[in-house]
Order: sequence, then C-alpha cells, then structure tokens
Amino acid sequence: VLMEAVAAVFVGYSVLGAGRPNVIGTFIGSVLIGVLLNGMTMMNLQYYTNDIVKGCVLVLALAVTFVHLNRKKT
Repeated sequence: VLMEAVAAVFVGYSVLGAGRPNVIGTFIGSVLIGVLLNGMTMMNLQYYTNDIVKGCVLVLALAVTFVHLNRKKT
C-alpha cells in the first residue's frame, strides 16, 4: 500500500509540473496506479507482477522528473 501511495505522488509530481507538488497531479497519479492495479488483477497476472509494474512506473516518473528538472537548470 505504501509503494502505491509513493508511486501515485511521484507520478502526480511529474505529470503537472516538476518542482511543485499539487493535489490534482496526485489525484491523477492515484487514478493511474489504481487503474493499472485493477487491470492487472482482472488479467489474473501473478502477484509479483504488480510490484514489478509499480516499480517500473515509479522509476519512469522519477526519471521524467529528473530530466525535466535538469533541463530547467540549464
């Protein structure tokens, strides 16, 4: 549950502007994570696949934020 919350916050942080956390971005991130988990449950995937996909989404969100912040500095 904690990984889902952190992933939702970082996805929301990178969706609507890196550098300023906001409620709308966090809401969008939580909806995205919820839809992903629900879809994987409906597809009857293995239990460990959920953690792998959540981790990939989290890494992708962090990478997007990192790249965006580095482009702002230069």
